[in-house]
Amino acid sequence: MSCSGRPPTNPPEPPAGPAPAAAAEDASPRALNALAEFVGGRWIVPPPVTHTDAQALRCAEDAGQARTAIRNGATVALPGTALTGDLKAAALASQVGLLVHDRRTPVLRAVASGWAGAARPVILPGQLVDVHGRGLLLTGPAGSGKSEATLGLVERGHRLVADDAFRAGFQPRPGWQGRPCAGAEGRLAVRGLGILDMSALFGAGALATGTRIHLEVTLDPTLRLSPTGLLTGEWDRSMLPGIPRLRLPTRDPRNLPLLLEIAVRQSALR
Repeated sequence: MSCSGRPPTNPPEPPAGPAPAAAAEDASPRALNALAEFVGGRWIVPPPVTHTDAQALRCAEDAGQARTAIRNGATVALPGTALTGDLKAAALASQVGLLVHDRRTPVLRAVASGWAGAARPVILPGQLVDVHGRGLLLTGPAGSGKSEATLGLVERGHRLVADDAFRAGFQPRPGWQGRPCAGAEGRLAVRGLGILDMSALFGAGALATGTRIHLEVTLDPTLRLSPTGLLTGEWDRSMLPGIPRLRLPTRDPRNLPLLLEIAVRQSALR
């Protein structure tokens, strides 16, 4: 399999077939770093450093091709301009590597099977709040009210996990986990108020060091509900595989903390 475009000057010859299981050196961090350097990119979700066989590195031109390759269990190399948050999440959940690059590559092979231990975390955008022991991920464009809604939830007795971005990790059990990024624990940036120290304002009980993610809610000031959405809500799939997503319109003044609290309870009944 090859990618279109001009390959790098004097590229190394790809192996004719899968590497033998005994060739553990093929999976070493040095070899993986050399591969990333060769394609002019960097690992977003690293492949494992132990393996039992080798697997082709699939070159994707766009996000659609990358999703297909990930579903098929292949490590993927794609242009950095095509990288999206849901691709990071899909690669993490499928336990494959994801490599972004700035130029096209010839045929390559890379080890990409048999993850050792837990999948490595990636950084994803969104506010994360523990609501009644269930992780709520808030997403939406800038100015949609995510920070104010998060502040309102904490005021109602729920716990802040992360503001603006969080570390997402996946294991088959218990599933998606979210933790704050290093150095950002206990902080919430609210437009007009600045960066708030939530522990000083609400006490240490207002913070959680992590949570299992159960629901994503996207705040959308441009959303117009369909006839079905008026009756049942606009439900679809999250950027995190296996997690439901609810889209909420925020065009008119609404009691978002209350609505979000009810959405979390409702999702538990679905």
